[in-house]
Amino acid sequence: LFEEAEVFIITLGLSEVWYDEPTGEVFWRAVPKQYYDPARHKFRTTTQAENLENLRAIHALIRSRRPETAIVFTLSPVPLTATFRPQSAVVANAVSKATLRSAIDEFMWGVEDSSCFYFPSYEVVLNAFDHPYMEDRLHVHRHVLELNMAIFEYYFCESEITADDLFESYGRARELD
Repeated sequence: LFEEAEVFIITLGLSEVWYDEPTGEVFWRAVPKQYYDPARHKFRTTTQAENLENLRAIHALIRSRRPETAIVFTLSPVPLTATFRPQSAVVANAVSKATLRSAIDEFMWGVEDSSCFYFPSYEVVLNAFDHPYMEDRLHVHRHVLELNMAIFEYYFCESEITADDLFESYGRARELD
């Protein structure tokens, strides 16, 4: 699939990670309770510099095999709802998103690659709507998702959507907000 991909969409989510202390390897999700070993499994937050280094490594890996393929980076608007840090999840989420967004920004300003893009899904959710999230404060409303997808389609896909259509979609979404 990697060799056949026409586009890579890389969405960064959170800077809080669980890792295996003996190896330093980061887990893709929290360690399931039945496998958790407090002597081995540790929690930490990644740094802006570490995330920047990872973005550069991802870019280099893709370019080594797929030099012309489009790469689109995004930041997930899904918020952190709990943390193992001694602070509120609201504060931890703000730090997490800022850490990742800063790394993406520095990466995008430093990369010389006309097929590498940033799609502002995070910014659309947080700044284009007054009430983007459902009652669970985790999922966005359907009209928010649909507008984000229409914007993505307009800029990144072969589409019949016009700028006027996009503006009308935004107006309809704001009415639902």
